[in-house]
Amino acid sequence: MDNEIKIKKEVPFKNYLLLILMIVAVVLITLYIFKFYKVKNEERLSESYLVKENLVSNKINNIQELKEVLNESPSKLVLYITYHNSSKIYKIEKELKDIFNQYNLTDIFYIFDITSIKDKVNDYADIIDETLDINVVDFPAIVYYEDGQIVSYKKINKVKDVKTFFEKNNIEKNSH
Repeated sequence: MDNEIKIKKEVPFKNYLLLILMIVAVVLITLYIFKFYKVKNEERLSESYLVKENLVSNKINNIQELKEVLNESPSKLVLYITYHNSSKIYKIEKELKDIFNQYNLTDIFYIFDITSIKDKVNDYADIIDETLDINVVDFPAIVYYEDGQIVSYKKINKVKDVKTFFEKNNIEKNSH
């Protein structure tokens, strides 16, 4: 046993340095991927899916525009009230694509984007309530006007709500 020689091999400093550099590189790449994903997700949610996909061309961005549209008193008007930067709402809107293709909505459907109001004013629900004469507290919501009067209002939780809303209010289906 006395003849055994213990060999102690030293790990060169450059191996430690390489290991540290590899760990730093992995951490930086991981952080970059997370940041990239976050920016892409924010970009995706920054606009309504319905507008982005050109399913809705009539977009209202402020209360004054809304008042002007409502004062014109079209014979039929479907007002979709929403905001962006919500993955839940984006998902609902994405699922609405098929329904929008089934119904003839081009002239009567308006989207009212309350994001700018919601971000600037704490009592935005009161302002919307005062303008529309309905108590909208949860979004997205859909309001149906006929001859300048509110006929129906519904909070949208899922796509089925919109389809039921359209059927209940006799919104015309596309003929093709």
